[in-house]
Amino acid sequence: MPSYAVIENPNRKLSQNNALGQHADLWAALRTIEESDAEIILLFEPGLWHETLPALPEGYENFDLLHRGLCFGGCEAFNILWYISVNWLFLNPRPDRMSTSWKATPQWCMIRPHQVRALGGFDKVYVCAEASLMDFAYRLLISGGRVNHFPMPDLDNRNFNIPLVDEFLFILRQVNKRSAVYAAFWNALSSLQIWIGLNALITAFKRSKTTELPPSLPSNKLNSQLISHGNIQKVSGITAIIPTIDRYDYVQKSIDSLMDQNPPPDEIIVIDQTPEVSRKPDVYRNYDPKNVRIFFLNEAGQSSARNFGISKANNDWLLLFDDDAEAREYMIANHIKVIENSSAKVSAGIALAPWKDETYIHETNRKLKISSILDTGNCLVNKRIVELISCLDLAYDKGSGADHDLGLRLYLEGHEIIFNPKAIHTHYKAPTGGLRTHGVFWRNTVKWLGSYPQPTLIYTTQRFYPKKYWIAQHLLYYFNANKNKFSPELVWLWLSMPIRLTKAIIKAKDIHKRRSV
Repeated sequence: MPSYAVIENPNRKLSQNNALGQHADLWAALRTIEESDAEIILLFEPGLWHETLPALPEGYENFDLLHRGLCFGGCEAFNILWYISVNWLFLNPRPDRMSTSWKATPQWCMIRPHQVRALGGFDKVYVCAEASLMDFAYRLLISGGRVNHFPMPDLDNRNFNIPLVDEFLFILRQVNKRSAVYAAFWNALSSLQIWIGLNALITAFKRSKTTELPPSLPSNKLNSQLISHGNIQKVSGITAIIPTIDRYDYVQKSIDSLMDQNPPPDEIIVIDQTPEVSRKPDVYRNYDPKNVRIFFLNEAGQSSARNFGISKANNDWLLLFDDDAEAREYMIANHIKVIENSSAKVSAGIALAPWKDETYIHETNRKLKISSILDTGNCLVNKRIVELISCLDLAYDKGSGADHDLGLRLYLEGHEIIFNPKAIHTHYKAPTGGLRTHGVFWRNTVKWLGSYPQPTLIYTTQRFYPKKYWIAQHLLYYFNANKNKFSPELVWLWLSMPIRLTKAIIKAKDIHKRRSV
């Protein structure tokens, strides 16, 4: 059984000989971390490092938690989550570069003890301490902390196993009971170890019921490193990109709201894909063509239109915006503030209905944090990193999911995306035009006829998830459709599920042929 050591306030001249604590097991090391008054602690497994520990990376003080978990097998932990969630934070980014990841392992991990205490300590409900460490890293991440994997180029990936009961416990604590049961069902089917899985789930329910959640403090007590007090980078120029199809009653409001911002974009590019017989070029007549550039495309597609706008942009930063939206006061200024005071390359804003104000934002989403969503109707993103991942995937040209795909690929490449609750736009959700032109509606909308889920969502699952998780992911959409009300439509959806799902899977095969990245 490995032992663990901790070093308080480590510097670059580290060795296992100057460790301030040697512990026979990981739980003991975690208790030392909870009680320490040090600003930073390095937790490590001495037997792996021989004479010398690798140096802390340059700029380590700008992180809340640093680890090398993806190189020590952390990517194999909690994969059961892939049955129950499309949250990209549950996937594994590239292990060969600095990237956002909560899958910390104790072989090498830098932690701030005051943040452990602010979040109520390490959760003692878990069977193994390794699971408790990852649980803390995840809670820190979603509370606004900057939690990153630090690569080790010369280290082969190691195996790392979390007990099944701990996997269920994590879902119970961080997702919900319904998802834990769903994951247990699919895990039993795939492993053919029904009794083992059922026993692990029952044990997890019992342990979770008898162990209270750690009592965390408000997130402002974290003193997070996600946002700096001074400028780290500069937003030198912004190009706003607005694709539109037959929404002339809305697009002027969209343009005007951006021009009224302080500061406004340096240029606005509108890509009008309205069929030629229905076009109304006079709508744009009053705009200065130097500031508002209008392009007409004969072939409609949300990804191709945005990619065209990106190719025409004259600035280093792109504001992706909707044609049926209005920017609320200081939206762009709040985007700029987050980017300039962080190392992030993406600021992800939010949408509110016209009758909603900031009080409608859920309490857990009122703080800056690493994002698990991206709205291409309201985000500020660096042009270079979008081009490096080949822009938007043309597979989504006539279907939903392009924004999730873009954010997911940026995350997997290691780029930080910050959720920005102060950058708000009003989304009118126009009933016609836009993607509605292609027959696309909201993700969980139930219609009497047609494939379900949308074929582009099938495509996303098939592209980013191992095959064993596909059916479970596909059926999630059925469980989430109108989940808050029992209706004849919902009954019919389930009765017709075999036909609908088969149609969606068949259509997804054609979408794979249109893949451009």
